[in-house]
Amino acid sequence: MPLGGTDAGGISASNGGMILIVEDDDRISRLERFVLEQVGYQVTWAGTGEDALEILPKATPSVVLLDVRLPQMAGFTTCQKIRESSPVPIIMVTAMDQDVDRVRGSEMGADDCITKPFSTHDGIQGEVCLAAHRWQPSHILTIHQLTIPQT
Repeated sequence: MPLGGTDAGGISASNGGMILIVEDDDRISRLERFVLEQVGYQVTWAGTGEDALEILPKATPSVVLLDVRLPQMAGFTTCQKIRESSPVPIIMVTAMDQDVDRVRGSEMGADDCITKPFSTHDGIQGEVCLAAHRWQPSHILTIHQLTIPQT
């Protein structure tokens, strides 16, 4: 499947998926935004965890790209707070290639973790596309041949 593609009902760049980038470093956030917009995602940016928590209820992102080292509220705390109110996939972005960050991110509710510097294609585009594709909120429950709309 081409990058950004999807099968029936998936969320992808081609059908308007929105990514929330939470990153305090302007250079990195511009790079992430550029890479994701090139494959068709809409991107919203927050410079702090507090800003992200304020944006999230209004934005409905397909994926949250969350820096581990943020000023004020750390990325791990932000991840935990997002997870309390949303099942949106969260990809932690860390400058430290340490298992402790991956484990802690997972404990806080992150779905994945990528390390900076990253390859723009395989690193950020690939991870975001996979996370968005895996998260397909459904309002229909099908068990064998019985279909039940969920509210």
